[in-house]
Amino acid sequence: MTDQNKMKASTTALICTSFLFFYHWVLSALMVVTPLPHTMLGVALPLLLGSISLVGAALALSSLKGRRWLPGLPLLLVIGVIVATTFLSIPLGFSHLIGGFGLIPSLWTVAFLLLAPCSSLFLFSLPERTAVVKTAIAITGVVTLFALLILLLVGPVMLAGDSIIPLIGFLWLYGVIGLPIIGVLFIIVAIWGRSE
Repeated sequence: MTDQNKMKASTTALICTSFLFFYHWVLSALMVVTPLPHTMLGVALPLLLGSISLVGAALALSSLKGRRWLPGLPLLLVIGVIVATTFLSIPLGFSHLIGGFGLIPSLWTVAFLLLAPCSSLFLFSLPERTAVVKTAIAITGVVTLFALLILLLVGPVMLAGDSIIPLIGFLWLYGVIGLPIIGVLFIIVAIWGRSE
């Protein structure tokens, strides 16, 4: 494979990795324009977008040489947890996945909150240290701080077995603003950040 083909494959892999980060936007848009039940969309979308992101992250990591892929591994694992818990939640339905009780909804929520810190590590694993990549790592770090703050608020509530519905506004902000920012950063890094 030529260097140009490797760069195209790496660009495509990073763009695919970003798909899951737009989950809330895609879900909201589809809820408005399709007659499909919300429970079906809420389970099908994380499976579809998560699977695409999982393959993209795996391909992006496989293109790295040496041990550079190690910091990117947590993102691959977290996306895998999201896909697996979504699949296991099919009998529960979407209404029980977000804010629900039990192990599967808790794992799903924690995995979504860990997308930001794991994305910081993933971007750090890229061999290029262009200004675009450094800026993406810094912005992802800010979103990571917000995600970890939410995790500190939500974690004890989930451990106590209580509902996280009173804290759903924080999760909504993270999902609708924080994660799409990271998704856009992955796309920017894929297109412009690797060739300065």
